[in-house]
Amino acid sequence: MRYSTLPFIVLPAALLQGVAVADDRVNLAALSEPALEESRAGLLRLRCRTDDPGVVYVSRAVLLQTEAVSGRGDILLASRHAVEKDGERLSCSVAGENARRGEIVRLYLPSEQNRDVNSFIDDWALLESARRLSRDDQGLRAAILPNPEELTTVSMPSVREAEGRCNVIDDPMVEGYDVLIAHDCSTWPGSSGAPLVVDYAGEPYVVGLHVGQMIELGSDRGWIGIARLIDDEMRLAFEHMLVDTDRDN
Repeated sequence: MRYSTLPFIVLPAALLQGVAVADDRVNLAALSEPALEESRAGLLRLRCRTDDPGVVYVSRAVLLQTEAVSGRGDILLASRHAVEKDGERLSCSVAGENARRGEIVRLYLPSEQNRDVNSFIDDWALLESARRLSRDDQGLRAAILPNPEELTTVSMPSVREAEGRCNVIDDPMVEGYDVLIAHDCSTWPGSSGAPLVVDYAGEPYVVGLHVGQMIELGSDRGWIGIARLIDDEMRLAFEHMLVDTDRDN
């Protein structure tokens, strides 16, 4: 049995769930405080363990919206480096959930074809939990941006100060990479995988996830955040997870 609802849309031509668009102009902005609070409902914390006793890696993930299907868990979007170390997949679970629900039983990782170009490009993963999580919310939908260069402000739901609002910034470290943006959101160790969210037609949509930081030598900016944008590769991987019932992959 497969899931019947896909959370991905493509802006401005919404392909999958019939979001009405009056014209080709799309107004995207950081979230208002009520919408930001709503978007926090999809935010999760991952705990991943190695074979070394006592070593636990903590990161963020976002719950993607799907309809319930008997015998299947929830689908999460996270950063790759949080669930894999030195080529080995870690044993991960959703914090606050019991093992029967929150254990991660399946991962989808990109092929690392871009690792020699820019490791941030492949720094994402899709995860499936053992069962549906014990949450009232349905998670968040994801959106593919047709013109990422036009995005100027975003929200990071894990950050409460200044309403979580932050800026997309021009930086040579991401120039030439359509799926990467630089941002000035406040981050800290453990915030990898936190979603970047925008308001579209009054609803919050995930457009990317925070994957790391870099410092630009010779600049007074200090550390800047790097985010991996949602793209068609992620959408296809998501659809593959929905129809593939083999949870050992």
